[in-house]
Amino acid sequence: MPQVASLRYVYFRIQTSLGVPVAGLTKPAFTIVFLRNNVACTDVLTITDLTGGLYSASYTPTAAGTDYLDIFEPVSALRATFTAEIEPLTGLACLTQAVTGLPAGTLNPQTYVLYIYLTSDWTNGNRGSAYAKGQTGLNTDGSWKTSIYVVSGVYTIVLINSLTTLVLSSNYTV
Repeated sequence: MPQVASLRYVYFRIQTSLGVPVAGLTKPAFTIVFLRNNVACTDVLTITDLTGGLYSASYTPTAAGTDYLDIFEPVSALRATFTAEIEPLTGLACLTQAVTGLPAGTLNPQTYVLYIYLTSDWTNGNRGSAYAKGQTGLNTDGSWKTSIYVVSGVYTIVLINSLTTLVLSSNYTV
C-alpha cells in the first residue's frame, strides 16, 4: 500500500473513439477531482505526457487516509478513476515553511513547485520530479501549501516553475 511521503504514480491512457492515441495534453486539459477522506486534497498533483497517449499522474501524499483521484478528459470523454489507502509512516521528519523562506522579491510564488531532493541526487544531475522525495505548491503569499515528510538524510530544497529554478537550501540535514 502507498505510504505518506512516498511518491505515488498512477498511469492512464487517452485515445480517440477509433483507438488513436491522444498525446500532448497538459494538466489544464483535464477535469480533476482529487480528494482525501472526501475532502479536497491539496497535495501537488503533476500530470505528465509519457508519449503515445500514455500519461502519469504523480503526487506525494502528505497525510494518511483514503485518496480518490478522478481524471476526466472531456474531448475524448475518457475517465480514469483511482482510489488508494495511504498508510501512515513512522520515523519521518516533518519539513514545514520554517525550514526555508522564499527569497525576497520572488514574483508570483504560486507559479512555483517546491521540491525536496537528496543532495546526492541533485548534485549528480538527477533533477526530474521522479527523483524528488517530496513536493508542495506555494500559496500566493509564498507559504507552503502542505508540509513534506522525509526520512533522515541530507537534502537540497528548490523552487521550480516553467522559467526558473531557485535553490533555497543545499545540504539541509534532517
